[in-house]
Amino acid sequence: MRKDVLLALCAGLTAVAAGGGVALASTRSKGDSAKRIPKDSWFSHTVTEGDTLSGLALRYFGDAAKRTSFRDEAGRQISDERPIVDGSKIRVPCIWHVVKPGDDLSKISRLRLGDAVRWRRVYEANKASLPDKDKLQPGQVLAVPSADVSPEPAGQVSVGNLELLGCSPKAW
Repeated sequence: MRKDVLLALCAGLTAVAAGGGVALASTRSKGDSAKRIPKDSWFSHTVTEGDTLSGLALRYFGDAAKRTSFRDEAGRQISDERPIVDGSKIRVPCIWHVVKPGDDLSKISRLRLGDAVRWRRVYEANKASLPDKDKLQPGQVLAVPSADVSPEPAGQVSVGNLELLGCSPKAW
C-alpha cells in the first residue's frame, strides 16, 4: 500500500483514486460539519486592483521576498516581469488544517506557522469562509499559507500535508 494512502487512513480519512493521484474525503457522516479536504497544496486568490506580488507575499507569508512562491492557474511560476492582472487567479501555496474543538486562529497559527501572532495570515486566506473569525467550527478546513510548500499539480497529495493533519509515519 502506498505511503500516502496509509497516512490518509491513519488520519481518519478515506483515500479515493482521482486523476492519477489520491483525493481525500472525510469519513465523517453527512450530518457533520466536516468539509472535503482539498487535494491540492494551494488555494486560489483573485487579483484585485492594487495587488502586487510583493504585497500578497507580505499578506500571506509575512515576507515580500517570497513573491516568487505564487503560480498562475496553469501552475507556472509568476515573476515580477509578468504583471498580475485584475480578476486573474493565482495559486497561493498552503497546508490544510482541519479545525478541532478548542482551536482558534492563534492556536492554529502557533501549530502550523510557529507563532500565534501570525494568526492574521490564516484569517486573510480564509476570510471569505469565516463569518466570525472567533467562531471556528470543528471539522472546518482552513488554508494556512506556506511559502515552503510547492504548489503541486491537481490530483497530487503531499505526504507532508497528511502529516500536518495529525498522522505521522510513526503511527504506522
